[in-house]
Amino acid sequence: MLGSIVGVLLGATSVGAPPVILYLLSGPDSQAVTRANLTAFVTAISAIGLVMLFIAGAYTTQLTVSALLLCMPYLAATWLGGTLFARMSDRGVRRLALGFMFTMGVFGLLM
Repeated sequence: MLGSIVGVLLGATSVGAPPVILYLLSGPDSQAVTRANLTAFVTAISAIGLVMLFIAGAYTTQLTVSALLLCMPYLAATWLGGTLFARMSDRGVRRLALGFMFTMGVFGLLM
């Protein structure tokens, strides 16, 4: 069921991770296991997406330069998230993640 939902969302909007995030956050696993599973899932769907874009011929020089420039803030945010993650409790991490997802959902609906 979850795979079907992710597949439909990924195909329709290119955003398939939220159902998986909600599913994993609702489970009993520790924050470290949940984070590892999310990292593996997002890495896998991103790699598959990149291969599909390459096959479709969607890569351009401008796109490559933009992607390289966006790597810097992405890596900074990843480092910050890892630092905060190490200092928070399981409950705090779950609340922060769910609050962030709720906020982004409301923002997306209103914009």
